[in-house]
Amino acid sequence: MHSFTGSSLRSFPFIGHLLAAFIIAYGSITVAYAADTVNINTASIEVLAEALDGVGPELARRIVDFRERYGEFKSIEALGDVRGIGPSLLTKNEEKSSLSRICRQAERPKATLCHLSASIRPADLEGDYMDYDVFNGDADGICALIQLRLVEPRPDATLVTGVKRDIQLLGRIPGEGVDRVTVLDISFDKNRDDVDRLLAAGADLFFCDHHFSGDIPEAETLDALISPAPEVCTSALVNGRLRSAFTEWAVVGCFGDNLDTTADTLIDNLSSSVDRDAIKQLGICVNYNAYGSQPADLHFHPADLYRRMQCHTSPTALLQDDRDLFETLVAAYETDMSAARSAPRAVDDDDIAVVSLPDEAWARRVSGVYGNDLANQSPDKAHAVLTDIDGGYLVSVRAPLNNRTGADAVCRQFETGGGRAAAAGINQLPRDQLGRFIDALRAQYA
Repeated sequence: MHSFTGSSLRSFPFIGHLLAAFIIAYGSITVAYAADTVNINTASIEVLAEALDGVGPELARRIVDFRERYGEFKSIEALGDVRGIGPSLLTKNEEKSSLSRICRQAERPKATLCHLSASIRPADLEGDYMDYDVFNGDADGICALIQLRLVEPRPDATLVTGVKRDIQLLGRIPGEGVDRVTVLDISFDKNRDDVDRLLAAGADLFFCDHHFSGDIPEAETLDALISPAPEVCTSALVNGRLRSAFTEWAVVGCFGDNLDTTADTLIDNLSSSVDRDAIKQLGICVNYNAYGSQPADLHFHPADLYRRMQCHTSPTALLQDDRDLFETLVAAYETDMSAARSAPRAVDDDDIAVVSLPDEAWARRVSGVYGNDLANQSPDKAHAVLTDIDGGYLVSVRAPLNNRTGADAVCRQFETGGGRAAAAGINQLPRDQLGRFIDALRAQYA
């Protein structure tokens, strides 16, 4: 599968929205091939080397060895699992390759190892790996990782995560002895230096995200699946990569990111009915759990919550078999939201609203989900939730639901700000910059 990055989507915004629509509706993109193509499941080394651009005898031998060892390729994109074949080489040859059985959209094949990133090197699977799973501690990050590990378990992987605002997570990974790193739902741009460091050390990276990325470097061992389209989250992107193998978990991630329309589109494509309200509540509450200035603010450390949730093949199974987890999160969420709804508003006009919360653990936990709640209540208005912290404010910004743009542009004007177009934040806004922030918010949305 081709990797679309933030830089390419900004150059061709129509492609970004079209890709988002395909991912949401179908989970994958299929391509028809001409009749005069080489069959990668039957061709010899000599035929492959002669017919495919950029493939010499050595790389052709790897293709045949891979095929003989692991069976037929289930998709053209699965060639990316052969060491030495990256996205650019796949693009060169997509019209020259065929399968003995082309996977058609209607078949919706279950995901296999070859549907994952090119950074997975099946030809070396007999060796031991030092694996790291790096993920945002919110619902989107957790549910993206659950989908991946249900398809390809890595029980010995080291989990690296934290509170939702803790996004520069790659700095925690050592510089040596690292083989494979999966990175989910954190900004590529904020982790750029550590990406370069790990690539230089020889690590294989799969990086999937939906925030602003900046330019993505070309590297054989980097598989970047990044789309900043406002209708997409990381869980939806992973669902597309895995050909809708565990869509229910993607739905939870979408609801957690306040992408109800995307979640409902995925639900419509499920083969069986689900309890939409319960799954939505699960997504909201798992997302709520990630907010705080430190893990001590949270009810569950995100790593522990992931371990508890990933035991279940679907959220429906979790709701049946681990009701205690669900009810604990819901009760805590409702208590904190009740306190938040009585908080004063520093600004409240036709275009923006700014709510002020105290320096309390409950306020830090609820800051992001309360912003989502406000946006749902007043979809034409932008909202900011300010939570008092030592030395300033923790800020959550939500663009109007009817105009999901500009939140990141506002927050990136401040040193610790970042996020995406629909939802962004500032980790520490100095008190003397509060007036400047409100002016920036009003200028964006007035």
